[in-house]
Amino acid sequence: MDANTKKATTKTVTDDIEIEQTERSGMRLVLIEFAINFLKKVAPLLLGYIFCYMNLSFTLPAITIVTLMWLENKASKKSQKISNKSKASSMSRHNVLKIVPELPSWVVFPDRERAEWLNEIIAQLWPSISSHLVKRFRGPLQTNIRKKFDSFRFENVDFGPTPPKIDGIKVYKRSLTKESVVMDFDIYYDGDCDIEFSMSGAQIGRIKDFQFGAQLRLVLKPIMIKLPVVGGIQAFFLNTPDIMFDLEGISGIPGFSYFIRQKIEERLTKKFVFPNKITKRFLKEVEAAELKSLEPAGVLRVHVFEAKNLEEKDVTGKSDPYVILNVGAQEYKTKAIKRELNPKWDYWCEFIILDPYEQYLQFKLFDQDAFNEDEFLGSGLVEVHSVIKEGENDKWFQLDHAKHGQIHLRFTWLKLSEESSDLDEALNEVKALKVDTVNTALLTLYLDMAEDLEV
Repeated sequence: MDANTKKATTKTVTDDIEIEQTERSGMRLVLIEFAINFLKKVAPLLLGYIFCYMNLSFTLPAITIVTLMWLENKASKKSQKISNKSKASSMSRHNVLKIVPELPSWVVFPDRERAEWLNEIIAQLWPSISSHLVKRFRGPLQTNIRKKFDSFRFENVDFGPTPPKIDGIKVYKRSLTKESVVMDFDIYYDGDCDIEFSMSGAQIGRIKDFQFGAQLRLVLKPIMIKLPVVGGIQAFFLNTPDIMFDLEGISGIPGFSYFIRQKIEERLTKKFVFPNKITKRFLKEVEAAELKSLEPAGVLRVHVFEAKNLEEKDVTGKSDPYVILNVGAQEYKTKAIKRELNPKWDYWCEFIILDPYEQYLQFKLFDQDAFNEDEFLGSGLVEVHSVIKEGENDKWFQLDHAKHGQIHLRFTWLKLSEESSDLDEALNEVKALKVDTVNTALLTLYLDMAEDLEV
């Protein structure tokens, strides 16, 4: 018998042994399972016999009732679990958010990914980041404030140990992005910061419980075949960030914290909210215009038609309502209608939309006052993608944060085209509207630099 035959025989014998061991193991498991099931069936009878033998038969009814209750409770829990699953599967996202209104974005949106690894990195870097922010507050920010209030000073700046967190990350598919990598980060900060400031040596205010929430978009473009692979980066907020904080001290007078928050939002909007953005070029051969240029998906035309049943804010039992609308940093304002609770503005405006599935239209209604601060009448948010469909573009919206009131808005979604033949159709449409606040075309102009300006 040669070596190959010996190897084959040895392998066959080994395989037979393994098969026999597997069969024995399987048989053993079957016997064990049979024994367990047998004991489950026999145990109640054996237990009853023991109780009768020991003259404890009077306890059998109680034991039977308890056992039946346990089995019924177990069946009820299983039924409730199935019922809950059935209800949840038939519920819309809107109804789920009503029950748990602030779910993480990676739970609400299946295209979002959890970012615990990134949050761990931020947590480890937060002491250094916090120290840098303290230097920025005591340096450039304090210097800028002193240009208007020369005795202003930050007495204490502490951002606490709690870092900002990434709520979810979305990376867009290549087919949706043109020679770029697009990422969205849902960021929030609910820390325990403590910022004290003074004027002329006297403490006038203190900021506590600062909260911040925003959706940050990063765009890496253009993609290149040499290092560093991408030519530059864009960073901006798609929508105006949500900012909340408490003011204490003299600066904590009613309305002042709202004023400060509005000013912070204005500064952020002018610098970081779309269409404004921060850009950084990695390679000199990348044109600045290419890195900074807009690539909108379309234009949303809004018709602010009317409102009804608004709140009475004036002593006359009427209001002087007007509307402010914005998408990101783009903002428009209607005229005020005097002494009217059911105003008709018939106002048109247009917004450049980068991403209809991530951006939203925000509207706020106010009562115009000649001598006092304009009073709030209500507000609302409209997801852009929800109103660009046929049948959903002419709607009444209930005002939020108001006792009552509704507003009637109409929407038109305008896709962009490079065909000159489409321009005639757009011109005719604008002429038919007979308004001067809508446009026929979108012109993007990039101003790079200027030289030899007069002093």
